[in-house]
Amino acid sequence: MANIIIFASSLILALLLLFLKYLELRFQKKNSILEYIRRYDVKTENILLRIKFLLVQFIQSIRYLVLVHLKEIIIVFFDRFYDKIREFYHLKKDSIMGKKTLLSKGSASFYLKKIKEDKSNSVKGSIEDGALIDSDKG
Repeated sequence: MANIIIFASSLILALLLLFLKYLELRFQKKNSILEYIRRYDVKTENILLRIKFLLVQFIQSIRYLVLVHLKEIIIVFFDRFYDKIREFYHLKKDSIMGKKTLLSKGSASFYLKKIKEDKSNSVKGSIEDGALIDSDKG
């Protein structure tokens, strides 16, 4: 609703100025309202040029800061991200690599315990050497 009101008021003001300019050209007589507005043309132009200059300066400053410091920001971000991944990996390393605590009466606990014992004794061999032969005999 506000956009409609602003547009309508701007349109009416523009039409009024066009009508006043039409009257001025038609009767070859200077209009006092347009004469008053003409006084501010140079000042308005200078103000608008100054604003444009300041905006261009601001945009260039932001662009400089982004382009120069973007590399540093990205490096810091990825270093933090990499550190979090490493922390997570070290916390979850045992479960990721398949190392779990053996249950005393789990389905594969006997075989896993045997593998663990063989590794701890650094004896190379296979589970079949003793465990499966004994179970086949029984």
